[in-house]
Amino acid sequence: MRVRFPQSLQPWVPALVLVLCLVFPNISSAQTATSQQLKCNPCSLSFGSVAVGTSKKMWLTLTNKGSSSLTINGYNIKAAGFHVTLPVPPVTLAPSEFKTMAIVFKPTATGSVSGSIYVLNNKSSVGLLISVSGTGTTSGGISPNPSSISYGTVTVGSSTTQTASIKNTGTTSIQLKSSSITGAGFSFSGLTLPMTLSGGQSVTFTTKFAPTVTGSVSGSITVTSSLNNAVVKLSGTGGTSGSLSASPSTLNFGTVTVGTTKSMTGAITAGTSGVTVSSGASSTSEFVLSGLSFPFSLSAGQSKSYTVTFKPQSSGTATASLKFTTGSGATVSESLTGSGAAASSHSVSLNWVASTSSAVVGYNVYRGTTSGGPYSKINSALESSTNFVDGSVLAGKTYFYVVTAVDGGGSQSGFSNQVKAIIPSP
Repeated sequence: MRVRFPQSLQPWVPALVLVLCLVFPNISSAQTATSQQLKCNPCSLSFGSVAVGTSKKMWLTLTNKGSSSLTINGYNIKAAGFHVTLPVPPVTLAPSEFKTMAIVFKPTATGSVSGSIYVLNNKSSVGLLISVSGTGTTSGGISPNPSSISYGTVTVGSSTTQTASIKNTGTTSIQLKSSSITGAGFSFSGLTLPMTLSGGQSVTFTTKFAPTVTGSVSGSITVTSSLNNAVVKLSGTGGTSGSLSASPSTLNFGTVTVGTTKSMTGAITAGTSGVTVSSGASSTSEFVLSGLSFPFSLSAGQSKSYTVTFKPQSSGTATASLKFTTGSGATVSESLTGSGAAASSHSVSLNWVASTSSAVVGYNVYRGTTSGGPYSKINSALESSTNFVDGSVLAGKTYFYVVTAVDGGGSQSGFSNQVKAIIPSP
């Protein structure tokens, strides 16, 4: 649903406290903040860590402290990845007038960057010095899905396959360099390296277990990249033709909404001789086995069906192993997998008329459950636009919203008019 504030925030001029900047060595006095008619507050900005390909904006205030007007003509930027968006020159400041200066850091490579931005003006031969610094970092990496595969029991001389994928979880391209596999009887296909994955892209390949001897086997597939490595752990058991087996080798429940359930059936079968099944259970509570009463006996070749119910507890992929144990202590496993999806939710879209004050650099959004407050701030960072989406509302609830305007020094106005939002149920 969408609500709109009918009246603008009233303009106001906050009182700012000027802070003297240090005089940098080897710079003439005409360059320093203290000797300029044009003053800065603050005169140094540290942007911290910013991922390559993204950007971060910070603000400061420029004030004409002289008795005559001055004109900002442009900027001399000596810092890689930095640029100025406000104010747009030429701009004239009357005595005591101030403007908000907006600086953006958008790194193109990893590593620390520091430098200077000179605000050129007609009252200084060299301009006002602003010091800036920041660090470009790399986000994301490659991630396997699933991170482990259990093939259960596979008769020696036969085979079973499952699929897996490698995803670039970041926003920049990553090169997959090489791959390797360990564990007797395991193999994979469909992954031709080297290759490059763009941001968010995945590649799917096929894994195979073809045991040559009886007994448990473990191994792994490792894919290396220019950023990190992805590992898929493998496990399976080679069985004889007379052993107990579970089918299918994997129950894949697909996507199930959190809070709901989905059931699938499987079967357990004796081999060439009879067997007693003493117990059976899932390795996690998200998958529940039903339809069997233990212990029970199966004659040679006989099968018995059962049901497994998947109830995801959170969003994302869930995996487990369904293990059956015989009276002699032998075991057979079936792989279980599914994906939880978040239930549909409501949101409130807010928008308002911008403040007419040139000192305003952003807005804070507040929410309460009672008309007139109290209110709590719900935006994690200063909102530079005049709209905001609140995605944390609950069905059947009523909320009240107000907005404040914030200047470059962090001072904010009083509350705007209040608006009311009623969330449908469900």
